[in-house]
Amino acid sequence: MFRKFLAIPIAARKRYGVPCRRTLMPAVVATLALLAGACSSPRSPWSAGPDPSDSSVRVPVAAYRSTVRGYTRQRPVEPGSWQEQNERVTPEPEQ
Repeated sequence: MFRKFLAIPIAARKRYGVPCRRTLMPAVVATLALLAGACSSPRSPWSAGPDPSDSSVRVPVAAYRSTVRGYTRQRPVEPGSWQEQNERVTPEPEQ
């Protein structure tokens, strides 16, 4: 019975002049790999931490933080001298 399956590639090789083993082998290997992968056991899902359904897991305390904490009012001011502004932010020279 196996010879029936070999007869088709041999006939195609004679007719088209194509080496069928080179063209069919990747498809056969890919099919076998997919079948082997389908038969394997499922993996556990990836998680970034402990199981969320476990009630004994310790979690950090939720604390309130104001969204406007550290806000300073930015009122418009008159333009200053750019030289004075540069001197204020220039680091001290090392000696």
